[in-house]
Amino acid sequence: MRIERARVQGAASDFGAIDAARKALTVVEHVETVVAIKILAACQSRDLLRPLRTTEALETVHALVRTRVPKFDKDRVMKPDIDAVLELVSSGAICDTVALFLSKLFESGL
Repeated sequence: MRIERARVQGAASDFGAIDAARKALTVVEHVETVVAIKILAACQSRDLLRPLRTTEALETVHALVRTRVPKFDKDRVMKPDIDAVLELVSSGAICDTVALFLSKLFESGL
């Protein structure tokens, strides 16, 4: 990605900065999608490894995801599932869930 700087005079718009901001937003959207896909894969691996358990924080995230997306037990189109988890990621719901767990952990003195 190449970001160019242009000189701006008076009330002229800085199109270079606008383009850079648009590119940055596109990058953020792509990263959120990748994170959503990785979370889906992690949740499916948790389901396949049951009855083994992981940390309480990850089990909480798994439970949150499973409120929106059921376990994959047969082939299906994944776009609606990715979109559902993407909403959890972009809304901050997953971060809020982990932050709540961490605050309880720190309050208990680790």
